Amino acid sequence: LLQVIRTNRFAINGPWEASHVGTGFFMLPSRLNHACDANCSWYTVGDILFVRCQRAIAADEELTIAYCPPTDDFQQRQESLRKKHGFVCCCGLCEAQRDGLDD
Repeated sequence: LLQVIRTNRFAINGPWEASHVGTGFFMLPSRLNHACDANCSWYTVGDILFVRCQRAIAADEELTIAYCPPTDDFQQRQESLRKKHGFVCCCGLCEAQRDGLDD
């Protein structure tokens, strides 16, 4: 159970600032998968978590959020995701950047 919480928790930040004040476990949002080029973002207000779409989403498209800062470079994102979440990202952004490294 502890590993489930560690993997699926969300940081709760203080109002009007970026200070970390706690951790929350939200059942439905914790099911959202990762993509560096995510189509949704999330934020907290108190103990409420909001998920917002960042663009139009097709009916059969999966909702995704970024588990790491998408502005980090490819290597930083891959290392962070491997260490904190135990996977290698294969989203569209990473595949495009990985292909660029192979050239």
